[in-house]
Amino acid sequence: MGIPSGHKITRQRRLTKIKQMKNIFLFVMLIPVLKTNSQYKFVLAGTTSGEFNNQKIVLQIRDSYSDNRYTIRDTAIISNNKFSFSGEINKPCEWAEVYTKSGFYYFALDTGANVISINPVPKNSPTFKNKLSNSNVRNSDNNTVYRYLYELFSNYYLKYAKPSDENKAILVLDEKRKNELYRKEMELLQHNPAVYYSLIHLYEIFNRINRNIPEIESVFQKLSTGLQVSPLGTELNMKIQEAKKLLIGQKVLSFTVPELSG
Repeated sequence: MGIPSGHKITRQRRLTKIKQMKNIFLFVMLIPVLKTNSQYKFVLAGTTSGEFNNQKIVLQIRDSYSDNRYTIRDTAIISNNKFSFSGEINKPCEWAEVYTKSGFYYFALDTGANVISINPVPKNSPTFKNKLSNSNVRNSDNNTVYRYLYELFSNYYLKYAKPSDENKAILVLDEKRKNELYRKEMELLQHNPAVYYSLIHLYEIFNRINRNIPEIESVFQKLSTGLQVSPLGTELNMKIQEAKKLLIGQKVLSFTVPELSG
């Protein structure tokens, strides 16, 4: 027996309403995703001297420490002493590198607008062969913290590192210098508790083999509340709490130690 026409109209309206509700639900579910992506968009605008024109420049962005590790690479051609990149990262700040056939420069990339200047390297500079070594990223607290750490490590290895007994090609620090360097790292993070790169570097310290979990937790608790409750902060805190349980004799889980960025 057929369905009366009035019932057909009512059923059609119900199906249409259900479909509309599904579409609204899907849109609402997508809002956080769209918001997250738009929060983490970046632009990197660069200026150079004329010697770089028509060269290819590469931007590499990397997370080598968290549970969401990834690498992004993009290329551009330097023209009229300028170049630019744009894209998305998965957090407010990330380790990055620009390089050409003439050299490289490591820095911290922020969301939003980033400006980098590739300046001429003085001939008497010890890094003269790296033509990008005199670059500068403007107005970035994250990059200020990163560059301090980078220079700190570079200076210590240039002054104190010696060839490893196991492999002469690898330079290592003795325990005294390692401890000095570690103390300076931790002091820097405590002096910059609201800078996102402090959280990133603390995570990198957590991933080292010879780590001091109580001290890492102490420094973590001194970071700003915003950093502690951020997705990366929450992830690191969970790992700290898991590691604390191992300190009281529970079975050790297997893990890998990622490379320190830059």
